[in-house]
Amino acid sequence: MFISRTSLFCQSILYQSLSIGLLLSAALNASAESQDVSQQNKQFFFEDVQSGPLHNGLKALEAWQSEFGATLDGYVDNLDRFLGGSEEEVKRKQSRFILYFPSTFEKAGNSKSSLKFRASIDLPRSKDRWQLMISSFDETSIDSPDNRTPGTQLKEFEQSDENREANTEVSFSLQKEFLKETNQVLKLKSGLKFQQLVKPNPYVLLNYQVNARFGESWLSTTTNNAIFEHVRGFMLESRQTFSKPLNKGDLLRSQTTGTWMHRDKDYIINQRFTWFDKISDHRFYAYFIDGDWRLDSRHQTIENAAIGFNWREKLYKERLFAEFEPRITGYNSEGFSKPHPALLLQLEMHFYR
Repeated sequence: MFISRTSLFCQSILYQSLSIGLLLSAALNASAESQDVSQQNKQFFFEDVQSGPLHNGLKALEAWQSEFGATLDGYVDNLDRFLGGSEEEVKRKQSRFILYFPSTFEKAGNSKSSLKFRASIDLPRSKDRWQLMISSFDETSIDSPDNRTPGTQLKEFEQSDENREANTEVSFSLQKEFLKETNQVLKLKSGLKFQQLVKPNPYVLLNYQVNARFGESWLSTTTNNAIFEHVRGFMLESRQTFSKPLNKGDLLRSQTTGTWMHRDKDYIINQRFTWFDKISDHRFYAYFIDGDWRLDSRHQTIENAAIGFNWREKLYKERLFAEFEPRITGYNSEGFSKPHPALLLQLEMHFYR
């Protein structure tokens, strides 16, 4: 069914208003919740809502999400039987469809709202056990939703970010795990990205991840993405992460990401320090400091530096989430003298059987 861009924009604004209201509701109850130990064991924020309009609305939403997820899973199962040439029953992951309704607001009055989506489809009957991905995100980025860290998603929607290509409208890809052990994973992904739905951009991505432990508390994750695509040519993204649990709910993380683009002879390094604070089973805070360096044959400069805070709330089971992320960025081109505040609000809805 065709849905106009205007309709999608209006829906996005509606869902953003809903996310603001839900987060304000959470904020008004945050202080009381911190004083009630039993509240810390809640799996989601609205767990205690057992009656009234909100309860009925959440139940109706869950029924709609479950029905949509079951329909999607039924189509996927038929596709899997056709591609695999088999009617045998197999164990497979549930298909999951996720809708994101992000809005960003900046000091100059600029605002941007959009609708993003991601579908993950498991095809275990196929000979090579491929996984099909349909997404409106840049699935070649090391900051794809699977590996997202607080602060990165805001850049996805910043119009002034020159380090990213024009927004991908939709991408189709097949992914296969060739190696999955306790400490390492090797994946191959091949697909098509589209801009304006008429500009195909084929790509191939090889992902290799290694996990290691240092001492009793330090965890290390090394991730490498080797990417070749039609538009930007060959790229190499590498990320080194060190994490240290501080106590039951806190985690300190240092994350260094390097992106090298062969065609532009450009190298960009991002450094981020993040303190994750688990307030309860449904509320997570993250405080981060972030900076980008650009290295090329002519000069090496610090492009920007930022500080921010991310509040992620699980509102209803594993189906409804909200995020609130203020951020202040300074740019080298302005001598870091002019702060640029920005705010991200996002509602996230999960559909599955």
